[in-house]
Amino acid sequence: MRDGSRLVDHGHGGGFLLLDRTPDGAFARLATAWTGRVSSVTDDHATPTGVLVRPDGVVAWATDITETADTTGFAAVAALEATLRRWTGAPSSSPEHAPVS
Repeated sequence: MRDGSRLVDHGHGGGFLLLDRTPDGAFARLATAWTGRVSSVTDDHATPTGVLVRPDGVVAWATDITETADTTGFAAVAALEATLRRWTGAPSSSPEHAPVS
């Protein structure tokens, strides 16, 4: 991480951990609807671009999409939303920018 920490350092809360390396923070914005169940960490743009880690340390979702503004990127955001719903239930609140269906 750019602050010198490791991803594991951010996972001590026991919930899901989302690593967001998108240039626009699209994955972290979406995850705000699951606050309390999902913690987000943003970092410099690199591959993989997004990773959702379950509380037991297993990767539940990952992508290497480099731009969330194109149709492939919107599909990645939608896939993350589906994964969050599957593993953590319905969102607590509406995300700032919902994926395009």
